[in-house]
Amino acid sequence: MNTRFLLKLLDTGFIFRLCMILLALSLVVLGEFFLMDFISGFWGIYFTLALAASTGLAGVFLSYREITARITLIKESVSEGVYSEKDMIQLIGSIAAALLLLLPGFITDFFGIIGFFPVIRMIYGKGATLGMRAKLRETYEYLRLYD
Repeated sequence: MNTRFLLKLLDTGFIFRLCMILLALSLVVLGEFFLMDFISGFWGIYFTLALAASTGLAGVFLSYREITARITLIKESVSEGVYSEKDMIQLIGSIAAALLLLLPGFITDFFGIIGFFPVIRMIYGKGATLGMRAKLRETYEYLRLYD
């Protein structure tokens, strides 16, 4: 852990936002369990669990392919000396979609799958990088130094 992160732990606003994010995540997972219970009444519990697990496994492979492609694009643009904020936002959007695919349940899988469409991926990326434009530029400068 770096010092900047440890200092954020002393910020009450950061702690409040972190707790709200965790609360929202727990509510989504709780809703997913109710939906899985409802669906298992029709298809059976084992088929429902197998379906949820297989979507997670497929999500891992899809996410890995998409994220490595985005990283390759960013490295190519860095080696050419071009700052592509759009590619970085797309990468973060891909990571957000991957996290949604890895969460158990069908609703998060749906939002994870549509997150791989370019327009939705850009929305996810912009939502995740609110207020981080300077840090994205700083990341580009860091990558350019060590290229």
